Amino acid sequence: MKSSSLSKKVLAAIVIFAAILLIVGRSNRNASSKNKIDRIVLITMDTTRADYLSCYGFKRNTTPNIDALAREGVLFENVIAPTPMTLPTHSTIMTGTTPLTHGVRDNTEYVLSESNLTLAEVLKENGYNTAAIISAFVLDRKFGLNQGFNTYDDRFDEVLKTTGINERRGAETTKHAVQWLDDHADEKFFLFLHYYDPHLEYVPPEPFKTDYADNLYAGEIAYTDKCIGQVIDKLKQLGIYDSTLIIIAGDHGEMLGEHQEGTHSYFIYQAAVKVPMIFKLPFKNEPKKIKSITGLIDIAPTVYSLLGIDAPSDIQGRDLTDLIVGKPQKNSGRYVYCESLTPTRYNANALYAVVNDRFKYIQTLRPELYDLLKDPHETNNLVNRQTQRARIMQDQLTQILDEQTTKNKSQTTLDMKTKARLEALGYVATGNIVTESRTVDKNKADPKDLISYHEMSALSIVYITRGEFEKAEKISKKILQDFPSSPKPYRFLANIAYQKEDFALAIQYFTKYIKLAPPDHRVYNNMAIAYSKMEKKEKAIESYQLSIELSPDFPEAHYNLGYLLARMGRLEEAIQHLQIASKIRPDDEKTTKELKLALEQKLKVDENIEQLKATINKDTASRQAIMAHYKLARIFEEQEKFELAIKHYNEIIKIKPDHIKVRVNLADVLVQFNKADLAIEHFYYVLKKKPKNVNTLNALAWILSTTDNKEIRNPPEAVKFAKKACELVNYKSPELLDTLAAAYAADGKFDKAINTAEKAINLANENEKGELADMISERLILYKKGLSVVHESSI
Repeated sequence: MKSSSLSKKVLAAIVIFAAILLIVGRSNRNASSKNKIDRIVLITMDTTRADYLSCYGFKRNTTPNIDALAREGVLFENVIAPTPMTLPTHSTIMTGTTPLTHGVRDNTEYVLSESNLTLAEVLKENGYNTAAIISAFVLDRKFGLNQGFNTYDDRFDEVLKTTGINERRGAETTKHAVQWLDDHADEKFFLFLHYYDPHLEYVPPEPFKTDYADNLYAGEIAYTDKCIGQVIDKLKQLGIYDSTLIIIAGDHGEMLGEHQEGTHSYFIYQAAVKVPMIFKLPFKNEPKKIKSITGLIDIAPTVYSLLGIDAPSDIQGRDLTDLIVGKPQKNSGRYVYCESLTPTRYNANALYAVVNDRFKYIQTLRPELYDLLKDPHETNNLVNRQTQRARIMQDQLTQILDEQTTKNKSQTTLDMKTKARLEALGYVATGNIVTESRTVDKNKADPKDLISYHEMSALSIVYITRGEFEKAEKISKKILQDFPSSPKPYRFLANIAYQKEDFALAIQYFTKYIKLAPPDHRVYNNMAIAYSKMEKKEKAIESYQLSIELSPDFPEAHYNLGYLLARMGRLEEAIQHLQIASKIRPDDEKTTKELKLALEQKLKVDENIEQLKATINKDTASRQAIMAHYKLARIFEEQEKFELAIKHYNEIIKIKPDHIKVRVNLADVLVQFNKADLAIEHFYYVLKKKPKNVNTLNALAWILSTTDNKEIRNPPEAVKFAKKACELVNYKSPELLDTLAAAYAADGKFDKAINTAEKAINLANENEKGELADMISERLILYKKGLSVVHESSI
């Protein structure tokens, strides 16, 4: 009996002990230590201005979930984003430094340099499992924000990839976040979530589309709040909500028509840079609102402080812990920096600003000073009335600009696919990259004077991206009307023409752009693509080479040129350019594949050349030898090894002098090799055998009338041959009429030259040969001046 009773007592003790362990285990999951933060969730809402959240005073209940979080946390009322753009701002959030220091100044042409130390890197070093789930291509890993993350989820669901969509809905982001939390709830982690929905275009799903039909932007924010609420619910369901540090912030705002800007990226007025920021601390639920000026730059240093981690030495943001816990404020007299370099794309001055608890000062050609308390929408510029305050704030700004140097090289060159994906998101890369000048240039415009230019440019690109070319063309021509000296509309019009497959028109617009704008390697690359589409391969090669000359490390031009040369049989040159492209972009599958193919083709061609040479060596005069010589000549002609091609054509003529096709080919090669005097002999030979050969008549006429070699120049003979060629086609060929006009001019018969050239132009236009018409028009100008066409010993 005693033994049985003892066993029951032992069993009961074991059950009680197990229950205690279970309770303790659950308790430990909630908080391993009251003084230690093991879980951080940072949520950024793209394009979210503070005054559209109900907890920040919006008249409608847009954000019930964020409001509930704010009632348990610290809401910062006066938060400034460093820029009105996504990538630079997130770079500041992650580094705790200004764009002046981390080096990312724009969404395009920049990658966060690895020399920057990010929040994720520091937390990873301190034992946190780091993960990011982002919602738009602008934060793709290729732009460098993935530094320090064990998981960087920027690959959208396959169904979205196939449609070319460059962002994902909040529901998908939340689904991935919930799954990640389920898998890692027991770990020490840092989870960064990025929601993109409030960004243009405003298309919230139901019921938000209907509920906010009169304000779809607010509807997008309400939808994002719902998604964030689902993440918060998952934290609660997992029992880790109370122990998690949760931070919610907007990355920048949205102008919504204020100061004539529709969206964001250009101005740095409050609508674009005043954002929400809320901290929910672990095991604390006392609500607090902080009015003092703060910035998104403060997130990283505050997290380090709350976690008890030493901040990196170059941190520039402020630790907000004292403000959060209510200690005496050290924030008095603070100035928060923000900037926009977007106006420099239009050759205007940049925008630099400092903001304090009440005032904002903006440096530009016509500086601005605003009392944000009395004038929150910045409509009353006080710069000429409060000159002392303006001077003090300018001095503060100058000090920041002078002291903060860009230590990290974050600028890069985007490939065309990346640029297109960014443009699909609405990011305007109008051609020029942003530039930095920290002082005002009196020779450049004030950004306020070019806002209509920017807005029309942005709208034009949106329409081009959507395929609404008529609207895009109309706006681009309106820009030309309002800003006649601007080159950029020609670039838009070239893009439109290219998309409509009017490649000749695209080239015309590119040419006009080039005449007005500084040399741009991307424009020459795009022009080359248009030439290639028109099968004008030599023109394409010339344009690619100009692109490479301007930017030797531009991989797109090297790849495109290599691709074209490979298909022309010029494999050695193709391989050189493809190897350069591969060296610049070693992970690019397209380049690797094309290079491999070119190397394989060259190997086959080399083997073929050796076999053909062996055939010739067996019997130099046989029919097989003639065919081998011909094939070798064609190979070398394709490779532009003209001397070798000429050698093999001559070998055939030695064996078979009356081979007409070979003589024509040989003459053509000699012309390309600047040996027009030798080419004439073969053209005359062909003409004796075939006196009605139109192409030979035309070729002879052109050489005899345009060569600078006085020994062979013969204008009367040229006129005779050109007239005969035209007669054979009833004067219906603009190309032959062009030659006849040149022959008349060479013979001094300029009236006939002018008349014939005009007929050629009309005929070319009737046959939709616009480029030929343009070329003849240029020659017509010479004829009207009493000049003839002269080329250096070649056609």
